[in-house]
Amino acid sequence: MADDLSVPPLPAGTDTRVFPVPAAIEDQQDVAKAEKALERVKVVAVAVDDERGRAVVLTKNQISASTKKILPEYLEGVPVEYIGHAGIEPNPPVLPQAAVDAAERLFVHNDRIACGSSLSAASVWGAGTLGALVTLGDGTLCGLTNNHVTGACNHTRVGMHILSPAPFDADPDHRAPTAIGRHHSFVALASGDPRQVQLQELDVALFDLTNPDLVTSMQGSGLYDTPEDVADPIGGMAVKKVGRTTGLTYGEIIGRFSTPLGIPYTADRFKSTVYFQNSWAIRATDGGPFSMGGDSGSLVVTGDGAHAVGLIFAGATDGSISYMIPIRSVLRGLGASLLRGHNV
Repeated sequence: MADDLSVPPLPAGTDTRVFPVPAAIEDQQDVAKAEKALERVKVVAVAVDDERGRAVVLTKNQISASTKKILPEYLEGVPVEYIGHAGIEPNPPVLPQAAVDAAERLFVHNDRIACGSSLSAASVWGAGTLGALVTLGDGTLCGLTNNHVTGACNHTRVGMHILSPAPFDADPDHRAPTAIGRHHSFVALASGDPRQVQLQELDVALFDLTNPDLVTSMQGSGLYDTPEDVADPIGGMAVKKVGRTTGLTYGEIIGRFSTPLGIPYTADRFKSTVYFQNSWAIRATDGGPFSMGGDSGSLVVTGDGAHAVGLIFAGATDGSISYMIPIRSVLRGLGASLLRGHNV
């Protein structure tokens, strides 16, 4: 059952062949072989790179060399890349990945807790990432992360304490968890038949900063300040992020998902698949994963750090592919703006 949760089905009515294969292969026997090969590798999603005019097919199973020879290199005239072993990890992960050696779990700058650090609601046993500090329209200062990190998938009570690092990450060799805020709100997650339920766009939560002097807008331990300016994602864009599990990583955006992206949620009080629209795929360019369990909520910025691009909210089980919500959509939905220069 757990394995089934890692690959939600594409919405009913979606062409499971991804594209009409006959348009790319003339021999009908080869068409049948290609279709069966796609069924075997289990297509998870298709990302379209409009900027470079190509598509990327993500599959749950690994794609062998013999299978790759069967699959068409072009579909309807569009060059296609296949990436295997990209099954989707449930939100939140059963247990967040232990922070790797390169990550500090709690990032500190000027003796203040920095963005990219571990955090959770006091009522949640798990850990995610403090993505950024934001200012609401009325001037309220808040911290930004995912609903499934501090919102307990719609079930955290208003006013619940937000701790950094998360108690899950506490040990004698690191700073004790500190209450840095109280839960403010979340954008509710909705599940159901994607033909009848409005597709989800955001997995976000806010918490009020109870003592703004405890935190800084710096990302990581002095790596770079949170940018105020926003850039829309495009294929091939170089990006980076700081997260609780994998620390500072570099990647490139490979495209926008062309069909609803089904993310399985397995929280204690919310177990369902949520279908997202306007989400994007990123892969690492520095030899490791771009993000893993526990990095949810990380702010993605351009390679030069000048513009914010998105918020990590899901990924493949092995970290090979990360899923991002555009930050412009996040800020518009919350009526917020990114905070820069705070205690830097």
